[in-house]
Amino acid sequence: MASWHINTLQSVFLLFLQPWFSIFAIPILGAVISAIIGKFSTEIRNYFSVATIGISALLASYLVFAGNWEEQVILLNPTVFNYNIHGFFNNSIMVDPLGAFVALIAAGLGFLIALFSLEYMKDDDAQGRYYFFLQLFVGGMVLFVLAGDLVILFFGWKIMGVCSYFLIAHWFHKPDPQGTLCAKSGIKAFLMTFVGDIALLIALGILWLELNTINIKIITVEFATNVSPDLQTLVALFILLGAISKSAQFPLITWLSSPRRINIDAMQGPTTVSALIHAATMVKAGVYLLSRFYNVFGPTEVEPFFITIAFIAAITAIISAASALVSIDIKRVLAYSTVSQIAYMFMGLAVGYLAYYENQAISIEGFMATQFHLLSHGLFKALLFLSAGAIIHSLHDERNIKHMGGLKNDLPVLHWSTLIGVCALAGVPFLFNGGYSKEAILGSAINYASSGARLASLGWIVYGAGIITAPLTAIYAFRFFFLIFYGEKPEKLKIYKPGPIMRGVTSSLAILVIATGFLGPILLNNYFEPMFEHVAYHNPLRYIPDLVHQPMAFFNMILAISLVAVGFTISYLIYYKGPRTIMPTVRKYWVLSAFYNIAEEGFYLDVLYNELLDLFMRFNWKLRKLQSGDLNYNTVGIVVVLLAILIVLLLF
Repeated sequence: MASWHINTLQSVFLLFLQPWFSIFAIPILGAVISAIIGKFSTEIRNYFSVATIGISALLASYLVFAGNWEEQVILLNPTVFNYNIHGFFNNSIMVDPLGAFVALIAAGLGFLIALFSLEYMKDDDAQGRYYFFLQLFVGGMVLFVLAGDLVILFFGWKIMGVCSYFLIAHWFHKPDPQGTLCAKSGIKAFLMTFVGDIALLIALGILWLELNTINIKIITVEFATNVSPDLQTLVALFILLGAISKSAQFPLITWLSSPRRINIDAMQGPTTVSALIHAATMVKAGVYLLSRFYNVFGPTEVEPFFITIAFIAAITAIISAASALVSIDIKRVLAYSTVSQIAYMFMGLAVGYLAYYENQAISIEGFMATQFHLLSHGLFKALLFLSAGAIIHSLHDERNIKHMGGLKNDLPVLHWSTLIGVCALAGVPFLFNGGYSKEAILGSAINYASSGARLASLGWIVYGAGIITAPLTAIYAFRFFFLIFYGEKPEKLKIYKPGPIMRGVTSSLAILVIATGFLGPILLNNYFEPMFEHVAYHNPLRYIPDLVHQPMAFFNMILAISLVAVGFTISYLIYYKGPRTIMPTVRKYWVLSAFYNIAEEGFYLDVLYNELLDLFMRFNWKLRKLQSGDLNYNTVGIVVVLLAILIVLLLF
């Protein structure tokens, strides 16, 4: 471990020259500076804000391609009034392949989204607040993924949570109903992710109390041997709850996307915010968290944790894909899609954890496939959300895809960029990154399921869910595309052509989606090998380059391609050649009608939460009657409760 002493102004200045520090410090400090610049020039402030995130992206690229993985942890030794406070905080930054890789995704996509915002948000009357939290959001995510200790990790985690509240609620100042919907959506996102915040804080507190350290590298070494099995399971499940909350997995989906009838979710913010949350930051934080603790929990036998990941991923992938299939809001289709694709990443991690001891090759295959899909999804989902934002902008805020159609000739650049994003989302093979990364996750699942391992049945559950979700994804992805760009154009539809910045950003992302399809497997195979060479664990996992030769790989590839083809064919026959709606067929059969209604209502999760809230409020209303305001009455009540507790303690 290296050490950086912060005891003079010169040491602070030199700290900002270190790429591992400036990568998050520049956008965070830039947020404050941009607020000051905005007092004098809004245009300079906007370009300055984009530049700070761009510098962070350049520094992330440097860390990725010029990283020194031998010396990856930098201990920070701050001195205040000649008193070294490092012994109290033990703060550190950890620059390893995983952290640098996710930092590049966050900062790189954050830069493209900020650049897109110059045109998309140019008429917004609260741009100062927008750019402040945009920079802070990216800086917080980068700080989170480069954290070398639990305190900095949680601090970055909370920065993202606070920024998401303000960005989702960005248009709270607009006239109702939009203003109220935005305010409620921000509050809902903050409260639902706060559940995960509490769970994560409890887990980190247990780790500190048990191991007397907050250093992640030391925890990785000592957790399996120095923490009791019961506490291992408890910590793992609490961290999983934190990841579920942040990544909007079942049952905490509804802050990210809710039914059209309720309409209170993250989609109420600007579409650039949706792209930032879905593609570059926030929902990927849960995936990263479980990836960061991969070598902490992997060597243990916390089976409830492994089983829970597998089942949650399977359930989430299917129900969110079903909801995307029936949604008509252009952003909500993509939001449900994000939930489903994040579930694929959870599937890969489930395989990685399940196979950790019994088959290292399959374990690493699951882990690597997850990171590949994290990259793929970040690129194609940023492409799709920004394309959707440009479409909404062009159609004067129209979001209902049933009110669109025939836009191919009017918006040719968006037509082709959206098609590339849709093909990647659907998992079309050979040319698009999503086809490679999704097939890699399914391949790891079937390889584990057929390996004869003790928990191989869970592999079949994960694989089965992925196989069911694959054609559903292809259907809703191409439904989305056909309804927007083909068919007859509504007569009253007025179209405003997007400018060069919007077209340029979406085109750049489309190129990256294809390029990473070709280069992604090669880059990831070579890039992550050092992570397993230098991992701080007594029996380091060693990357095995022959993962593609697993016995079930060919079968899985053929099946995956076939399912995508089936999904495309169904979507083509209904939404391109056919009636462009399935409602007449649905109404004929009560089973289809019931399933359609359930999926359209988001499987009634929001309804369930509202009922639980009402139940809690009724109970709370009755409970408050115990507070009479009479001091004598209250004193007697306290004494009675204390006596009851004392009796229970004495008896048991």
